[in-house]
Amino acid sequence: MVKCRRTVALITAIVLTLPVFLTASFAKTEEVLPYCERIVESVLAVNLGGEDVTVEGAPFTGEKNEKNIKTFIKEPVELKAPSGTINAFTRIEAEDFTFNNGIEVEETGDVDGEENICYIANGDYVGYENIYFPKGTKGFIARVASETEGGYIELRLDSPSGELVGRVRVENTGGWQDYTEVYCELNKNVSGVHNLFLGFVGDRDGLFNVNWFRFTKSAYDPVMADSYDEKLSGAYKYNFIDFGEGGNLEFKVDFSQKVDGTIDVRLGSPTSSPVASINVSNETSVHVKSNVKGVNELYLTDNKNGELLSKLNWFVFEPEEEKIDFDDKGYDKLFNTSLRGYTVGIEANLDKNNIYEVYIYPTEYHKVNKQVFDLYINGELADTVNMEENEFEWDRKGPYLTKVLDDGKLSIECRAIQGIASVGAIEINKISYTKEFDDVKIKDWSYIPIMELASQGVIFGKGNDKFSPGDHIIGEHVAYMMFNVMKRSIAEKNSDFKPEKYRLLSDISPDFWAYHYMSAYYNYFFVEKMLKYDLDTRIPYSADEYREKRKVRREEFAMAIIGARRLDYNEDGRVFVLDPNLEPGANLNRYKDKDAHEITDSYRYFVELALDKGLMRGDHLGYLNPKDPVTRAEAAAFIYNALNLEENNFVKPKEGETLPVPRITAKKREVKVGILILPAPAWDSINNIDTNDPNPDFTLLELLDRNINKPMDWVLVNPHPPAFNKNEFKDVMHLNSAEIPGAKSDDFEAFCSYFNDLRSVAKAQTDLEADITHTGVVGYSENIKKSKFFKYWEVSIDDPDLTPEQIAKDYDILFQTSHGKISYPKDVQDKVKAFLNAGGQLWWENCDGLVIKPGDGFTQEVKFESIRPGGNIKFPKIPVLDDDNKMHPLFDNIFRIDPEKSTRVLAPGIFTEASEITLLGDGEEWLNDDNRYLDNLLPTDEVVLLVEDTTTGELLPNLAIRNIINKDKPAGRIVISTGDMGCGISKHVHRGGGKAVEDYKFCYNLFGWMSKIGVSFDETKANSWDGSNEFSIEATFINHGARTQVYDVEEVINTDLWELVPTKEFNNYKVHHPWIKKLNSKGYPEKIELEPNQSEVVKYNFRIKKPGIQYYNFTLKASESGVENPRDTAETTFRLNNTRIKAPVFTGFRADGFDVTLSAPEEIKADLRPETYELNLKFQRGGRFIDPQEIFRHVQIEQNNLTPELEGLSYSYMLDAKGNLYVKVIIDNVLFTRTNEKIKLNIFVEGGDWQVLGKAEVYDPVSRQRIAFSDEVRGK
Repeated sequence: MVKCRRTVALITAIVLTLPVFLTASFAKTEEVLPYCERIVESVLAVNLGGEDVTVEGAPFTGEKNEKNIKTFIKEPVELKAPSGTINAFTRIEAEDFTFNNGIEVEETGDVDGEENICYIANGDYVGYENIYFPKGTKGFIARVASETEGGYIELRLDSPSGELVGRVRVENTGGWQDYTEVYCELNKNVSGVHNLFLGFVGDRDGLFNVNWFRFTKSAYDPVMADSYDEKLSGAYKYNFIDFGEGGNLEFKVDFSQKVDGTIDVRLGSPTSSPVASINVSNETSVHVKSNVKGVNELYLTDNKNGELLSKLNWFVFEPEEEKIDFDDKGYDKLFNTSLRGYTVGIEANLDKNNIYEVYIYPTEYHKVNKQVFDLYINGELADTVNMEENEFEWDRKGPYLTKVLDDGKLSIECRAIQGIASVGAIEINKISYTKEFDDVKIKDWSYIPIMELASQGVIFGKGNDKFSPGDHIIGEHVAYMMFNVMKRSIAEKNSDFKPEKYRLLSDISPDFWAYHYMSAYYNYFFVEKMLKYDLDTRIPYSADEYREKRKVRREEFAMAIIGARRLDYNEDGRVFVLDPNLEPGANLNRYKDKDAHEITDSYRYFVELALDKGLMRGDHLGYLNPKDPVTRAEAAAFIYNALNLEENNFVKPKEGETLPVPRITAKKREVKVGILILPAPAWDSINNIDTNDPNPDFTLLELLDRNINKPMDWVLVNPHPPAFNKNEFKDVMHLNSAEIPGAKSDDFEAFCSYFNDLRSVAKAQTDLEADITHTGVVGYSENIKKSKFFKYWEVSIDDPDLTPEQIAKDYDILFQTSHGKISYPKDVQDKVKAFLNAGGQLWWENCDGLVIKPGDGFTQEVKFESIRPGGNIKFPKIPVLDDDNKMHPLFDNIFRIDPEKSTRVLAPGIFTEASEITLLGDGEEWLNDDNRYLDNLLPTDEVVLLVEDTTTGELLPNLAIRNIINKDKPAGRIVISTGDMGCGISKHVHRGGGKAVEDYKFCYNLFGWMSKIGVSFDETKANSWDGSNEFSIEATFINHGARTQVYDVEEVINTDLWELVPTKEFNNYKVHHPWIKKLNSKGYPEKIELEPNQSEVVKYNFRIKKPGIQYYNFTLKASESGVENPRDTAETTFRLNNTRIKAPVFTGFRADGFDVTLSAPEEIKADLRPETYELNLKFQRGGRFIDPQEIFRHVQIEQNNLTPELEGLSYSYMLDAKGNLYVKVIIDNVLFTRTNEKIKLNIFVEGGDWQVLGKAEVYDPVSRQRIAFSDEVRGK
């Protein structure tokens, strides 16, 4: 049998109805036993329209012999266009667009028209909202004119980069107002309501004009008689009836009552010779006499002066049928009889309140206009069956799970969208389970997903046969659920993998090809979601906050279901989704006016993917509710739908390849970047003056930081932004695009009051276009003024507070765009050279033919030459492959930039249109030339991309890497690019999503490639240290770079104060920790190998040798192995503070509470700065800890002349490491200036018999690192 196609049952945020499910079967577990077993019992198998037959041992009962079902066939009906839509069969004026990208409108010279769209260039598009495509939409017609070689109109659904459903060629018509009609047949069935985009493609500006367009009606699908375009005397006229390629056709009619007479079919005129004549007295169909092709005006006439036509329901030209040939007689009997019609229905009487699975067997007898139908089960859409996509003339679809409740009825309807629905057989099986949860009932919407997953061992209850479907699911439970789903996803694609063998992730070897991918998602939910403190701020959660924080929100669960089937990757690598800020077709834009803005930035990528895959949608009011916690029932439905999705990208990599690992974490990592500001002479061609434009792509980094495809843990930052001089903005406020509450955007006083730093100014801008003129002008004064709003990203080489060496140390990479024939002053050259000689990394991009004069450049002479100046054709670009036949990581690490495939939809006219590599760079129609190559490169320069001169076949350097070798420091590095990637992103921003996909990928790859090893400590461990002689700290090593790297790990510790305790944890590292390559003498890793994004945790154990020391330092250094002066290196020092302060003093015990005094330190520090004091109070009764919420009422400060300066007082309930609740009293910004100062707190409690324990701690208010602590004392 043919493998069933699986579809998805959707769930909503509030209205959660799942009456029909499509199920999938997985291997039964052995070691991991499911909650219950699933039992399948055959109920009936019916040969529709046929007799009893057995096929491969499976008996099918003839339809007439099966008493528990009845069948029916319904006539076709005309569906009315929904309110507010435009019928695709009507003429649509081209100028009535909703979305416009580059198009202008002019008065038309065409007959019967007022305006046309014009000045159409390659890459432009227009969009039309709410176009209703009726059943039988077949072709596209447009009224066009052109004086050039023309181009193509591409038809796309729902977005400019949506599915291509048609493409029509426009030739030279003889003039810009010499109109003709062009036609193409759609390449797939289209029905329902869609946004329609017309994209324009060609090799030049000025492609063609368009006056109007419309779609044609298929002659092969029923035409309702009363849908005529014109009623004539004794005739009905139907325009634009599409016969396609024609062939043998049967003309069929249907009447509402018995009639006598003849109906003729005529083309072009009501008096032309009939192509078909039917005597309706005794015929319902007749063969069409001639081979009718193409789009026609069709006339129906009768011999009763229109009386017969008035009683006609519908007519159709049905293509010739063909019998399906089978060698097996059983198949022949099963599939050459069927239930056929425009709506086919089956009703079955079954046992009440049970679950059933349904299979249907569609059969196809036509070569043309194959059937497409919606399958409804019990009134709910279960699937759309499309035999156009099917390889054979029959298929087995299902299984579809559904409930039969109190009425005992199962209803199946196949409603034709195209062609005639034809079903040869059905199967119905009863599903039951060996046991069920007491709190999950069959009438609950979530019954099917819960019981199905429980029977597969994916989910389990909470004990005592309880599932608790309404409880909110927490991180560790999602981690376990995801692990079970991933196991099954892997097993689907890899039969050697046995999911039942693995109970926990730790049971799988780290050598397993999917381990690190699984671990990335698993650790997020199992570790990060269960932490008791904020990952970035390190601030502990209160007990109430923690109960909420560990709940998994809908936006996070979107990430879980994407990971469950590895949907963030496909055969092209990491999926690049539409950015809602750049593409109107992005799914999130459907919720733009609702709550899309509430989605946490880190999860927008996953929510967009989940919406795109149909795994998530809004509630009945149109809200996504991203922050709502997910219930256990909702989690089951989400995961169930993900498992039943046909797409599954857990494919074992080829030999020598590894599975890319995404960085799945809520912890943010700062990627330190900036735009290097150097003198840049330019010509302002608008004002005809010389000018200095050092930052023409000023929005680049802001766009990269905002894009939805940015790695989820990245935050782009400028470590040393310029000072915020508000007066700089006084004369440029007309260019401010930020909204200012209660004021106009050009209000300078309001601007100064509202913004306090340059970062907030840049982040608030809504207009990120870096070229006001949209013509590619460099040096235009208004562009330069606008750049001030993005000044946050600038790094000046002349900044007196920054040395070149400091810049090299503090930045991962700097971007610099040059243009014109530049001669840098010697002081600038020297500073840039010093930056590179200190190991700095620079992305140096050319814009418009840069030439560095010999000896003037900071890198020796480099010439940027054009292949053919003045042209706008993009020439092929070819990546240089290494010895392993792989591209450089600049084209394949975070994202793959495919040299054989293009994701850019409306691409410029190019020689190799199917290459993303070729599409790198701007390539807008206004650009004179975008095909530069590098000349005068050094022999040591590494060329990673070539451009081909197609006239000579010569391959020329297009992108190169220059290393500046230094004696005692890391090598400096320059990536020299000629393609204007920065320009591609920052110019024509409004069309950036579809036009600049490759450029975004390149930039993220570049930043990733420049990234280094990361070493960090879990410093919260120090905050809970009790002062004992033993201590442990966890260090995390992560490879942020773009290639697998071996690192040497070095430990620095003062062994006179404390020492590392030998460990046996890694003794068997070759088996359990293959990333470790060598251990040191104490058993800790000394050499490690990490793949990109791989992170590993090492626990270091210490013994204090000298108590009483104020602090203990431990330094870890990880460096690129085998390199004398490594660039890829990181050094991090952990400090265990052991400063003690006076213990809290308890006094004044009374019936309603007591007092606590916190004293100033015995010695006041010279560098006075505020600190946070915290008092932890635990209460006991009868030697057992009690919930402080039962007795604690409030706390206040008793002010006196010894009270130090402080700001605020608050308290919260916290959980300690043993799960005991305590009260944390927090006193903010305490500044002790005298040793006799004290903070006296009045504590108010009730409840009689209790004892109190207290401990004081001091924290740095910024880093949240504990500075000092006291012993815990008992109040008496």
